[in-house]
Amino acid sequence: MKTFRLPFQKHSLREKLIEKLFDFSVKPYQWLKRKHPSWGISKRDMLMMPPQSLGHEVGLFLEKNNFEVMAKCESHDVYHTLLGYATDVPNEIKMQYFLLGNGRQSWYTFATVFLGAFILPEHLWIFSVEFLKGNKYKSIKNWYLPDYYLKTQKY
Repeated sequence: MKTFRLPFQKHSLREKLIEKLFDFSVKPYQWLKRKHPSWGISKRDMLMMPPQSLGHEVGLFLEKNNFEVMAKCESHDVYHTLLGYATDVPNEIKMQYFLLGNGRQSWYTFATVFLGAFILPEHLWIFSVEFLKGNKYKSIKNWYLPDYYLKTQKY
């Protein structure tokens, strides 16, 4: 899925605010998911999976962005890989709008969508386009993503 970059100033104050809120939200999100098991897979494990498998592609995504796997947040990186959204603030918001349109209902998605609309209202129309894309896309909300790690076909 092709995405385009929003016309943002590279590090606007509003973008930095949202980035800090994202950083702050990780620990509460992990705490809320404390009863859910982590996937127990590392970036190194992913990079050792067959080339062009989803797991290998996620490993490459993590490597390219200098990220490590975050416990309880593994699906987030899979969504970036499957859907093609970059990791900058505008694309993070766009991805959450897409996921909401696709049927994902989580406090994190709702909070991101609300904050994106509230803090960056001039781009609401672009976010709305992503919501509509998600609404038209095949539902991915119930996929158990680790089952797809070794698959090499298109998803």
